[in-house]
Amino acid sequence: IMASMGASETLSKLTQLALPATAGFKHFPRTSGKARPTFGRADAGQCLEGEVLELLPASGIDEDTIGVVIVPGNPGIPHFYCTFGKQVQESFHDRTGAELAVYILGYANFVAETVRMQDVVSIDQETFLFSNALTEIAARHQKGGLVFVGHSIGAWCALRLIQEALVYHTGCLDKVHIPLFVLAAPYLQFDESGPQARLRWLLSRAPFKLVVRLVSSFLVMLPHWVQRWLVPMIAGINGIKSCEHRDYLLGTFFRQEHHLESVVYMALTEFEVLDASCSMNGFAVLEEMLLLPSR
Repeated sequence: IMASMGASETLSKLTQLALPATAGFKHFPRTSGKARPTFGRADAGQCLEGEVLELLPASGIDEDTIGVVIVPGNPGIPHFYCTFGKQVQESFHDRTGAELAVYILGYANFVAETVRMQDVVSIDQETFLFSNALTEIAARHQKGGLVFVGHSIGAWCALRLIQEALVYHTGCLDKVHIPLFVLAAPYLQFDESGPQARLRWLLSRAPFKLVVRLVSSFLVMLPHWVQRWLVPMIAGINGIKSCEHRDYLLGTFFRQEHHLESVVYMALTEFEVLDASCSMNGFAVLEEMLLLPSR
């Protein structure tokens, strides 16, 4: 009985929401009975897709409603994009009188309410882990279509998903109306002659991986009052000004070790995919799509 109670308590801690959605966003309800892809331990009982947040029109969704899908950069924590998503919805309504539905996709590596129990998922795997959620979202907007906004490495993720549909006529977006996609500060190709090369070399060193793990553990183990003192300093270095975003830092990187580790290790998989010699680098994908007569 005691063992059972202990297991239940552990599971409760793993599934407790660490971050509330803000700016009117809610967690996207998963209704599909389709099995979701998972990585890592089969006995973990986890659904290792990322979180998806939604902000629906006040009047509800009809067949003409446009859906805006925001694909974050690294770290892929959707909560950092709530304020921006709300501004997109309000701006569109002010200009056109129509209402948008806004969705923010999160990455499996950055699920806020669980402790990661598997190796870091590569950026290519992350992209296709979006498929189940996008299938359900696309079904809501068959006539209005989906507009994609990809930020940083999220721009490459959006391109890859759209490439599957437009070039190979496969994937979750095949036959989905996509009137527009926006590449915001896109990270599409690795620069071998720039600082990224030095960063890749540093991140791939075994001693550095140990340092990342130690720093991750240290941040989580700090007393709460010290964390509160550190967060504004770290936020200021990264240009984070809002109190909400500071709370997101506190609720992720200072609560669970896997977030900092995911930033580092997922970046390594980005560097490999975006190498200029790789056929999947962002500029190669973009060039292939621009040659299509239906672009």
